[in-house]
Amino acid sequence: MEKIIVAAISLDGKIAKSPEDKLGWTGRDDKRWFAKVSSDAGAIIMGRRAYEVIGRPLAGRLIKVMSRQAENFLSIPGQVEFTSHSPKEILGELGSRGFERVIIGGGREIYSLFVEENLVDEVWLSVIPIILGRGITWVELKKERQLDLVGMEGRGEGGIVAKYRVQRL
Repeated sequence: MEKIIVAAISLDGKIAKSPEDKLGWTGRDDKRWFAKVSSDAGAIIMGRRAYEVIGRPLAGRLIKVMSRQAENFLSIPGQVEFTSHSPKEILGELGSRGFERVIIGGGREIYSLFVEENLVDEVWLSVIPIILGRGITWVELKKERQLDLVGMEGRGEGGIVAKYRVQRL
């Protein structure tokens, strides 16, 4: 299974201004790009706060929402499923359900957890031409990781998508 981090980031590496940020600064083009990429994959893993930014199921996609209190939330099987399982367990379950690609869609704690556990194949950063100056960085690691650039593409609204392959440890 291909495991890809997808993140919209500012030029200064932020994914949000604050935990309450609704990401209006990312723009319509970025949201359309995320919709296409996640729809093509069919499965998204994200944390509860990242899910709350979206606030609803997404047509044609399964969202696995990681939460320490998963039992406190109502799952909609096949659409939005809350889980307190480990990243490896979630990936194993998605693989057994036939998913060949999964998007890891945020936030920082989820991105960091998957990278630290060496469970990411690629990182796709949608770079938005804005400097937030404050906020939440997209990843926080205990140990540095090397990546190889595999491609870049320009997008509307002055943004780019940079795609990296994670070097295996």
